[in-house]
Amino acid sequence: MIRKLMIAALAALIVIPAAAWAQGIVVEREEMISVLSGYHGGPGAEYWQRLDPASTRATLRAIIEDESVFPVARSRAMRALTYVDGQAGEYLGSRAASEKNTYLRASAYDAHARAAGEGALPALTGALNDSDAMVRIMAARNLSRIGTPEAKQTLRRAMESEKNGVARSIMSRSLREDK
Repeated sequence: MIRKLMIAALAALIVIPAAAWAQGIVVEREEMISVLSGYHGGPGAEYWQRLDPASTRATLRAIIEDESVFPVARSRAMRALTYVDGQAGEYLGSRAASEKNTYLRASAYDAHARAAGEGALPALTGALNDSDAMVRIMAARNLSRIGTPEAKQTLRRAMESEKNGVARSIMSRSLREDK
């Protein structure tokens, strides 16, 4: 009996994501949570872009909002949303500003920056003043990735006043990286 359950679970982890490779597939919420919860870190853009955009967008947003879903799956849903929703930047920016969970707040700022690019500069500038170093570090990394003169200058100013040694070190390294 246990062997059959293990085979069924393994099949679900392999078959469900593989089935979505057919264009326009609608993936049910629980199946999507399973895909997002996988140990492999979740599928990339190619996977998400093959799903039905409207239902995928709605399901990902519902997962992000559902506090009963494991935070890692919610974080991965934020990243996945950037692949299927051209308007994800605005939603993720407001989500980042209101998120109480530090890990999810950092993830929301990261996804917001990936979706909005330079448009995320105001939010990332605010994130550099977050009470948690993890959020400040995520903001620094994204400012470095954006790489505009304004982003670099914002990062320099933040580094000067950063009190956390690890965050300051990462900010310094981010400024040295050639993008």
